[in-house]
Amino acid sequence: MSLRCALVISALLLAGSVTAVAATEKGDADVAYAAKKKCKKAHRGVAVAKKQCKKKRKPVVPVPSTPVTPLNPVTSPVPASLSISPTSHNFGTVFGDSGDGIFTVTNSGGSPTGTLSTTLGGNDPGNFVISTDACDGTVLGADAACTVDVHCSNPEFNGVTRTATVTVTGSPGGSPYATLTCFETT
Repeated sequence: MSLRCALVISALLLAGSVTAVAATEKGDADVAYAAKKKCKKAHRGVAVAKKQCKKKRKPVVPVPSTPVTPLNPVTSPVPASLSISPTSHNFGTVFGDSGDGIFTVTNSGGSPTGTLSTTLGGNDPGNFVISTDACDGTVLGADAACTVDVHCSNPEFNGVTRTATVTVTGSPGGSPYATLTCFETT
């Protein structure tokens, strides 16, 4: 008798579908015979069911997959992003040298900047002077800041408005700038 039939017989005995006869040898044989007969019917039924299943089986249509979002996604740090404040400064009317305008450069990104460089540009960069520069040559970490102090110098005394820009550049980080203005009086 196969293992499968033995298991079916055991299950039938436990379920009470085959009644046990007296505990005689003949009784045990009758129980085993009845169980074996039910086992063969069960196997025959399984074989028929399998054949019918194979005939009726429909092709499986693939379900479009959707991307799975990880529970703890790995996020990249926010790149360095420089800003300057204030974005403009008017030194007013200047006779000689003005007071300093203080510009704060901030890295609002989550990564360090490249090495910073500070330059004066625009129409009249020669009429402005960087007094103190804590930014030039440095690398700003995330949420760090530095300052640049600039003043207007009036060497010509000729009643002209002078303009320039102060730019702080970092790669990565960007190149924020501030506009500078002063009126030189005679």
